Amino acid sequence: MKKSFCVFLLTLFLLSSCSGRNQELSEAGSSPASTERNESVPKADPTGSGNGIPADNNEQEKTAADPDNRTILQVTHFTETEQYLFGMADTASFLQYYDKITGTGGPVCGKPECLHNTHTCNAYIGSIALGSLSFYNGKIYWIGTSGQDFNPLKPVNEKTGIWCMEPDGSKREKIREIGFFGGLCTFYDGRYLCYNEQRIIDEKTGTSSKVISFTRLSLTEEKTEQLFKMSYQDLTDRRYRIVNNNLYLLVCGPNGEKVIDLFCYDLQNNSMKKLIDGYETITGRWEIWVEENETIRLCRTDNDNQTFFYLFDNGSLKPDEKLNSVRGLYRAKHFSDGVVYCFETTEKHDKKAGIIDYRIQLLDYDGNILYDGPLPMAYREELPEGYRFGGIYASFANEKELFFDFSEILNEANGVYLDHMIRYELKDGQLIEQVLWESGAAPGIP
Repeated sequence: MKKSFCVFLLTLFLLSSCSGRNQELSEAGSSPASTERNESVPKADPTGSGNGIPADNNEQEKTAADPDNRTILQVTHFTETEQYLFGMADTASFLQYYDKITGTGGPVCGKPECLHNTHTCNAYIGSIALGSLSFYNGKIYWIGTSGQDFNPLKPVNEKTGIWCMEPDGSKREKIREIGFFGGLCTFYDGRYLCYNEQRIIDEKTGTSSKVISFTRLSLTEEKTEQLFKMSYQDLTDRRYRIVNNNLYLLVCGPNGEKVIDLFCYDLQNNSMKKLIDGYETITGRWEIWVEENETIRLCRTDNDNQTFFYLFDNGSLKPDEKLNSVRGLYRAKHFSDGVVYCFETTEKHDKKAGIIDYRIQLLDYDGNILYDGPLPMAYREELPEGYRFGGIYASFANEKELFFDFSEILNEANGVYLDHMIRYELKDGQLIEQVLWESGAAPGIP
C-alpha cells in the first residue's frame, strides 16, 4: 500500500489516507431487493507489458473550467478527458487508464516487458494529494512525491512537489517543489487550488479555533498565492465547488452553533462575496452543488435520515419542491452532474457472510426517477478466494452512467487490497456493469 504523506504541526490535512480509508460512504439501511445480476461483464484488457497510452497521442488542453472538480470529496484520484479516464484507488500503487473509444485499459505504463508490480513501473506513484490528479495540455499532473527512490530501510525525506508525465508514464519530472501541501487540491485553469485547515491554540487562554484557507500554485513559477483565510471556533463540515471561475465554499459551524455560511470567491478578480451569513439550521449533514449555469443547490440530511433539498435564490434558501416531493429515497444521498443518486444496503446484505446487496436510485433535478433497483456487482464472482468486501470509497454519476470504486480486502493488517473502478451504463432501464480497471498495491511496498 502506498505511503500517505502527513505533516503534524497542529495542522489537519484532509489527505488520501491508506490507513484511514475515510472516503467510505454510508451503507446502512434496508429495503426489499432483487438479487438478479448482470451475466455479461465487459472488462478492460488485463495488465500486460507495454500497454500504456502512446506518448504522441496528445489529447490537448481542456477548457479553462476544468471539469474534474465535479468529483470533489467523492472521488479520491480521478481525471477524465474526451477519450480517456485516469485514476487510482487510495489503497493502490499504480495509475490506471481506460480508453473510451477502444474499450481497453490498464496501467499507465508503456515500458516493454514491464510486469507492473514494482516501484520501477512507469505507472507507480508514490504518494499523491487528494484531488490533485489531472490531465492538462497532453500531460498527467499530480501533487506528491515520486516514490521512485523507494527504500524500505530509509525514511522518505523527499520534498513534496508538482509532478507531470506523458500519458504512457514516460518523461516523469518534478516541475517544482512546494513548501506545503493542502488537504485537498483541485486543478483549475492551469493552476492548483489547495484547501488547508489548521487548528490554532491560543497560548494565553488555551482556547482553540480552526483556520481554513485556499492557496493557488503556479505550475511554472515558484509562486504560492494565498487567496483567503477565515477562522471558526470549530467546523463540522465544509464543501466547495468551482464553476465559471467562481469558487463556492459552504462552511458548517459546530453543532452547538447550528449555522452555515456560503461564500463565493471570484478567481479572476480575487474578490469574495458572502452569499449566506449564519443561516440557522439544525444538526445535519450538508452538501452543495453548483450547476454550470450557477444554480446553487444544497441538501441537508438529519440524524433521522430525512433529507431536505434547497435552492439558493435571491439571497436566501428556498425549498426545492421538485426534489422534496420524491419520497422513499435511500439512505446515502449525493449530488452529481445533473442528478441525485441514493443507495443503501438491503436486508439481505451481510458482509460477514459475504452477501453484498445494494439498491440504488438515480433521479434528475426535476424529481424524475431514472432508475430504482439493484446495483449489479457481478465482478465479485471472479474474485480470487479469500477476498472480502471492504466498502464503497468513491462514486459519482450523471443521467446516463454511474461510477463506483469498490474495495476488496484480502489482508487488512498487511494492506492487501484490490479495488475495482466500475462504470454502470443506464440503458433501457437497466444498469450495464463494466469493470474499467482493477488496482492494488505493489507487493512489498507500504
